Amino acid sequence: MRLLSKFSNRIVLVFFIATLIPIILISLYGLNIAKQQMLDSLKLDFEENSLFVAETVETRLSIDEEIINYLSEDTHLMEYFIASDLNNSGLADSELAESKRDFLEYAQSHPMFNQIRFIDKQGMEIIAIKALDHEARIAEDYELQDKSYAYFFKDAIGCGRLHPYVSKMDLERFNGGVKEPHVLTLRYSSCVFDNEKNHRGMAVLNFNAGKILDLISYKQLSYHNLKPGAITMIVDQDGYYIYHPNESKRFGGPSNLNTGYNLKKDYPLASKEVLSGQSGSLIAVNNIIAGYYRFNPGPGSSEYILILGQEYDAALAPIVHIQKVTMIVIGLIIVFSLFSSIMLARKFTAPIKDLVLCANKVAAGNLNVQADIRTNDEIQEFANVFNTMILNVKERAKEIISKTQELESSKKEIQVSRDKLEKNLARIQTSRKALLNIMEDMGAANIELKSLDKAKDEFLSIVSHELKTPITPMKTYIDMLIDGDFGKLTSKQMGSSRMIKRNLNRLQMLIDDLLDITRLATGRIRLIYEKVNIYKLINRIVHDKSKDPKAKNIKILVEKGRIPLVNTDPSRIEQVLSNLLDNAIKFTPAGGSITISVKCKGKSLVITVKDTGIGINKKNIHHVFEKFFQVDSGLSRKYGGTGLGLAICEGIIKLLHGNINVDSEFGKGTTVSFSLPVKYKR
Repeated sequence: MRLLSKFSNRIVLVFFIATLIPIILISLYGLNIAKQQMLDSLKLDFEENSLFVAETVETRLSIDEEIINYLSEDTHLMEYFIASDLNNSGLADSELAESKRDFLEYAQSHPMFNQIRFIDKQGMEIIAIKALDHEARIAEDYELQDKSYAYFFKDAIGCGRLHPYVSKMDLERFNGGVKEPHVLTLRYSSCVFDNEKNHRGMAVLNFNAGKILDLISYKQLSYHNLKPGAITMIVDQDGYYIYHPNESKRFGGPSNLNTGYNLKKDYPLASKEVLSGQSGSLIAVNNIIAGYYRFNPGPGSSEYILILGQEYDAALAPIVHIQKVTMIVIGLIIVFSLFSSIMLARKFTAPIKDLVLCANKVAAGNLNVQADIRTNDEIQEFANVFNTMILNVKERAKEIISKTQELESSKKEIQVSRDKLEKNLARIQTSRKALLNIMEDMGAANIELKSLDKAKDEFLSIVSHELKTPITPMKTYIDMLIDGDFGKLTSKQMGSSRMIKRNLNRLQMLIDDLLDITRLATGRIRLIYEKVNIYKLINRIVHDKSKDPKAKNIKILVEKGRIPLVNTDPSRIEQVLSNLLDNAIKFTPAGGSITISVKCKGKSLVITVKDTGIGINKKNIHHVFEKFFQVDSGLSRKYGGTGLGLAICEGIIKLLHGNINVDSEFGKGTTVSFSLPVKYKR
C-alpha cells in the first residue's frame, strides 16, 4: 500500500494497464503479417503449379506431325487420285475402299481419335471413320457431309503440307446444333497432295481433348504440393470456361452451349489481369488467389489460359479462425482491464470528490469553505492550493465591489451616448425615405426607357422597309447594265457596276437583317409549321454554300444518322443554318473544316455546326447574341458583317421553342448548337 501512497504512483499503475493497448495492436499487426505471408506463399505455390499443370496439358494435347502426315500420304489414297483422274471408276472405287480400311485400321490402333477423315478441297467428306464409344467404323455414304462451311475447313485449307492446322477446342457439331454427348474436340489437319504435287484436300483427326483435361484433377496431381480446396480451370481468351471442376459450367462460350458461365462473372476482380495476355499470379482480395499460364495445343491453335487457384475466403479460413480466437482473448483482457481500472479509480477519486463538493459550495457563493484532505500526496497539495485560492477570491471580491461602483458612474455616460445614437437613427430613417423616392423615380424612368426602345424598333422597321423599296429597281437596272441591255460597257464601267451590285447586295442583306430583328422584337414574325427532313434541308444548304468562292478550300462534312422528321418552320430553320454556315465559312481559314451533325436527345433534335476557325475569346462569348455585336473592330474591318446574324438565330430558335448555345476556344474553332422539339404542336 505504501507503493500506492503517492498519486504519481497510482498514475504509473494506470499507464501500466494502458500498455495493454500496444500489446493488442502488436497482436493484430502480427496476425496481419502472418496473413500476408500466407497469401504470398499461396500465390507462389499456385504460380509454380499452374506452370507444371499447363505444361502437362499442353504436352498431352499436342500431336506429332508424323501421325497426321502418315494418313495424308496413304498409298491407296494416292492410287485413288490416279484412277479418278483417268476416269477408271472401278479401280477408283477399289482403291478408295482399301484406303477406308487403312483409315479404319489406323483408328482402331489410336483410340484417342473420335473421327478420322479425308475431305476433298471442295469440302466434301470422301472418307469418314467414326470412333465414338471405342467402336471404330466406316461411315456410310449417306453419312458423309459437306464441310465447306465449317470454320476449321476454311482455316486449314491453305496451310500446306509443312504447316499442319490445329483448331481451337470446341464441341462436335451436327446440323447447326451440338452433338450428344458433349465431346470437347481438338481438330488436327494437314493438306493432302497427290504424286504430282496437286492439292487434293485434307486429312482431319478429331482428338477427344476432354479425356486429357479430366486427367489433371487434383487427385492425380496431389503429389505435386497442391493445396486442399484448390480448383483448376481452363478458359479461352474471352474468359469462357473450357474446363471447370463443375461440369455444368464447362463450354460456357457463345460458340458452344451458350450457358454464359464466364471468368469475368465469377471472378470480376481477377479476370482483367488473367486475360491481359501474360502469365503470372495474383491476389484479388475477396475474390481469388491464383496462378495462371497461357498455352496452346500446337502451332496455329488458339491460345488458352490454365488457372490454378483457391477462393480467397477459403484460403484464409485458418488465419480467420486464429483471428477469431485472438479477438476473443483480447476482449476478455479488455473487460478485465476495465473492471480493474474502475475499482482503482473509485479508490483514487474519493478525495477528488471532496474537492468537487467544496468547489460547488464556492460556486454557490459560500466563500467560507476549506477543504480538509489528508492523503499525503499530490491531491493534498492541490487541496492546500485550493484553500489559498479561496482566500484570494475573498480579496478579489472586495475589489469587485469597488469596481462596481465605478461602473455605475460609467453607466450614466453610456446613457448619454445612447441618446446621441437614437438621434442618428432618426436621421437614417429620413435618408431611407428619400432613397425609396429615388427608386420610384427610377422605376418610372425604366418604363419610359422601354417605351423608347419599342419606338426605336418601330422606327428601324419603317426605315428598313422604306430603304428596301428603291433597292429592287436599282438592282434591276444594274443587272441590265452588266448584261449589256443599254450598250456594251468599258472594263472600268463594268468594274464599277459590279462594285455597285455587290454593295447593293450587302445593303439588301443589312436591310433584311434589320427587318428580321425588328419583327422578332415586336413579335410580328409569322411561322409556318410542317414536317421537315432535316438532312435534306442541310444537304441543300451545304450544296449552295459550297459554290461560295470563300468555301473553295474548306471541307464541309455532314455526319449521317437516323433521326425522325421534325415539326417546325423549314424556311426559318434554313435561315438559321444558312447564317451559322456563313459565319463558319467566313471565320475558317483555307484548309480548315466545318462539321454539321444531328442527334436525338430525348424529345429534342440537336443540330451542331462546328468549325476549325479563329474562335472567340472566352470573355466575349456571352456577348455574341447581342444585336450589332462584333468581337472587335479589327475583325469587323477584316470579315465584315452587321453583327445581327446570331441575334436573329437566337430569336428564331426561341420562337420555335428551342435553345441555342455557343462554345469556342480562341484560335481552335467555334461550335454552335441549337435544339428543336421533335413533336411540337402549336
